[in-house]
Amino acid sequence: MPTDRDCPDQPRAETRQSLVTAHFEAQSSLWESIYNAHDVVAVIHQHRLDLTLSWIDCLNLPAGARVLEVGCGAGLAAVALAERGFIVQATDMAEIMLEHARERVGRSGVADRVRVEHADVHELPFPDNSFDLVIALGLYPWLHSPKRATSEIARVLRPGGHLIATIGNRLRVPWVLDPLYCPALAPVRRVAKGVLGRIGRPWRSPDELPTNPVRGPEFRALMGSASLDVVRAATFGFGPLTLLGREVLPGRLSVSLNRLLQHLADRRIPVFRAMGAQHIALARKRTPTSSPR
Repeated sequence: MPTDRDCPDQPRAETRQSLVTAHFEAQSSLWESIYNAHDVVAVIHQHRLDLTLSWIDCLNLPAGARVLEVGCGAGLAAVALAERGFIVQATDMAEIMLEHARERVGRSGVADRVRVEHADVHELPFPDNSFDLVIALGLYPWLHSPKRATSEIARVLRPGGHLIATIGNRLRVPWVLDPLYCPALAPVRRVAKGVLGRIGRPWRSPDELPTNPVRGPEFRALMGSASLDVVRAATFGFGPLTLLGREVLPGRLSVSLNRLLQHLADRRIPVFRAMGAQHIALARKRTPTSSPR
């Protein structure tokens, strides 16, 4: 898992957090509409939420179970969890996203079961062992310290409680097929970055944030470092396909291809099962008598 020390060009934590917050504030309208849109990016996000809720249903948590959502965005997951009878604490760092979440909660008639507040996952304002479940969808790519955030999540989870989290996959199909992102061409890109830097044309905009994608084993190791054992994992999202960063398929074909490749991944077909755009993991916090897997 990359850290601040591993990425010397990464902004300091405070600067990075302000850039992340500004990014989501600028795109707040997107997160209001993405679960109703039909393009491939929207379809992937809809699948992410559906998959998360299906995994939660399999946990058979009792009504009144306490759930924390970190990075709640526009509040769709928080509402869906409250509708299942859970007591939900929804948090985010972007004030405009919190406003959207509060409005959605109010419209949905579950305000008595959802509390929305500002909080930083790197320093959660909750006591130890407070929650039965934590969800973190689309949060990990933007963290300045994934390890610290995971430790905080584990701290507020009760022993035996669960975390469902997603993170970007370094070996995703679109990146493997695009020379601009292909891991095998990383040495070539490093040379190109150096040349462009020397002539005053940086490879990346100063305000563009690296999202630190990982391989599956790295994600498991991150969970394990915080006494969280992964009990279920998958990858999802197979689009849009790009060439030098530009989409190469029309919208409907891109959606159809994503669904076909997702079907192969769900059937655990080799290669496809490990090459979705994101990893999703269900992890369980160790009890005092349990041991690492």
